[in-house]
Amino acid sequence: AMAAHTKVAVGYNIQVAVDAKNKMIVDQEVTNQVVDMGLLTQTAEPARTILEVETIDVVADRGYFKIEDIEACEKAGMTPYVPKPQRGSSVSNGFFRKDEFRYDAERDAFICPAGQVLSTRYESKLRELTKIDYSNRAACLVCAIKSRCTKDYRKVSRLENEAVLDRMAARLKARPEILDRRREMVEHPFGSIKQWMNQGAFLMKGLDNVRAEFSLTALVYNLRAGAQHPRRRGDDGGRPGVTGGAILAGPTHVDDDRVITAGILRQNAQTSLKRASAICHRSD
Repeated sequence: AMAAHTKVAVGYNIQVAVDAKNKMIVDQEVTNQVVDMGLLTQTAEPARTILEVETIDVVADRGYFKIEDIEACEKAGMTPYVPKPQRGSSVSNGFFRKDEFRYDAERDAFICPAGQVLSTRYESKLRELTKIDYSNRAACLVCAIKSRCTKDYRKVSRLENEAVLDRMAARLKARPEILDRRREMVEHPFGSIKQWMNQGAFLMKGLDNVRAEFSLTALVYNLRAGAQHPRRRGDDGGRPGVTGGAILAGPTHVDDDRVITAGILRQNAQTSLKRASAICHRSD
């Protein structure tokens, strides 16, 4: 069952990486994981291999936001752009958000909206990561804007590897338009598949069967996209990009669109043949 806003429906979770220049699906996978969280790196890495790039930008929506996955992207040579979701008790209660507290790396402390310093107080574990809590009880007791921040005293936490999120926030601030670019690219293949291919639902049942079906769907979509735009270039200076559940964009030594298109189609065909053959062997 897949979560859709507040409803639950039976379905599968499709992950795609789409070439932003030609709007072709570079790589795709079907899972029965309910949420996208944790799928960023495994969606981006195969696309980078197919495009034969050294580094790529990985742009995803906030559903992919997970610090371990974002850190893994950086370590693998990919540059993630994932907006941080605003969630937690402070947000639901209408209090100051965490991003309204400024972290001072030199002092290892947070500066609150009232200008007070929140210092290290406690350490605990969140999953496999060390979480550090910062607070200043004395300042909270006499704070003039306490009603906008907390009911008792405010604690702000930071994970041991949260510097990776600081770097990503700086990149997003410098390039806010990249999120709109991702949205435009990722909606195109899904909208086209549902509309002109009339495939709003899968015909097959079972994860392996659905994977084979969508591999063929992606191949047909790409054949049409390749025929319509054999030499299409984007506005990114000739840099091939990928988007799917994320945009993946980056420099490569392959500058000819025809070479990129051929590589994508070849990979699609190989995946489709492998999955379809596996289904046929099981049915024999």
